[in-house]
Amino acid sequence: MSFVNLHNITSSSIGFSLIEPDELVTQAKKLNQSAIALTDYSTMGGIYDAYQASQKHKVKLIIGCQFNFVEKIEDAGKSRFR
Repeated sequence: MSFVNLHNITSSSIGFSLIEPDELVTQAKKLNQSAIALTDYSTMGGIYDAYQASQKHKVKLIIGCQFNFVEKIEDAGKSRFR
């Protein structure tokens, strides 16, 4: 059974990670992982670069994203994960 990391944040999530999408996929390939997930925080800006790298290295890309939701806009500063 091979390992696939399903929670990875890249530099597209400003302030949360320094990993470039291409570096993420390249490292997954070096570790013989058949797939890798990209789950940036509140953005999907790294998907294009990660997709290009996944095609180049023949690693399946699993795309996800973390978003915060609030019930009232007045509560936006008090957001929590759901």
